[in-house]
Amino acid sequence: MKLSIVLSTYNGEAYITEQLDSILNQTRKADEVLIFDDCSTDNTPQIIEQFISGHNLTTWKFAVNHENKGWKRNFMEGIWSTSGDLVFPCDQDDIWMPQKLEQMEKIMAENPQIMVLTSNYESFYDSGKRVCGPEKDDGKLIKQPLSNKVFNIRYPGCTYCIRREFVEISKKHWQVDFPHDALFWRMGMFSDSLYSYNMSLIQWRKHTDSTFTKESNRNRTYKKKLESMDYARRVVDDLHDFVEDNDCSQEKIDILDMSKKWIECRKAFYLSKNPCDGVKLLKYINCYDRVKNSIWEIGIWYMEKKIKIDVITLHAVQNYGSVLQALATQEILKQHGCDVTIIDYVREDVRYENLVKNGVVGIQLKHLRLSRRFSDGKTYFSLLRKSILI
Repeated sequence: MKLSIVLSTYNGEAYITEQLDSILNQTRKADEVLIFDDCSTDNTPQIIEQFISGHNLTTWKFAVNHENKGWKRNFMEGIWSTSGDLVFPCDQDDIWMPQKLEQMEKIMAENPQIMVLTSNYESFYDSGKRVCGPEKDDGKLIKQPLSNKVFNIRYPGCTYCIRREFVEISKKHWQVDFPHDALFWRMGMFSDSLYSYNMSLIQWRKHTDSTFTKESNRNRTYKKKLESMDYARRVVDDLHDFVEDNDCSQEKIDILDMSKKWIECRKAFYLSKNPCDGVKLLKYINCYDRVKNSIWEIGIWYMEKKIKIDVITLHAVQNYGSVLQALATQEILKQHGCDVTIIDYVREDVRYENLVKNGVVGIQLKHLRLSRRFSDGKTYFSLLRKSILI
């Protein structure tokens, strides 16, 4: 079989060489390596060009996009550009185990029913911490079962091996905001052709400033959550079309119909903020990726309905660091529709001029106190006392 790798890059100069080395050192060499740079502003293009020319890699092709496409479009168009029987999406900052291509090709050759194959991975962090998952490395080949959790994508796209047939089918079903891994995962699950190999075949670099992480953090606000329901409905509608074209089983149709009702119920709850609509969501608790996600939605209602505040006050105390923490909390609450001010109740070592420069307003209101806990760069807040609607 012909093996193709598609690598999407953007400002990856810090780690790209390690990834390129791991691809070059595969025990089973790729027949085609396509690299698409999405208008990097660092030295990524130069590093890749020097690597290809330095190793005389005639089957490797590199191109810089004429415009910034974004990682979703860059990956999908790159995948469609491949010619291999098996296609392997590749991130710019991971490290592949030397036997990845060899082992996945062998499994796909022996199991023609598999359209999408994933593997375990070894997560590694800047701190040196390493964790293998999501399953135990026991070498078993597991079929992923059909699930109500349509939006729970358990494996990252950098672990995928996709059969050519699915690459062609994806052209009909991809939409511009569909991540490639989510699309192929759902297609595989709803065609009974999604399998996972319980062996870590990549080292998956985890860091908090990745494009995906930044995008995920931005999507946690009330407004973004509301917008995501239209996206969710399009995903389910597309899956419905896919199932009808490939395997119109009643069980799959029933799951998708339930998912539609769940999305409609969620949207009604967000718009009405009626606790009765929130209670109805309990009927669909098995549709959530995690139980805590359903709790978060109740919290959204609490913030937007029960705590509908025009202006609130944060006390910035002790030192300048506390002021910055207050400012961070202010930004989080503003994303939830609250107009937040911070009073100048600080020690003498924090000059009022600095507070003014940072947008701190000297207005004090009452009845709302916030506590702030900061961990791993994320801001959390909790209400300590009952507020008064203003």
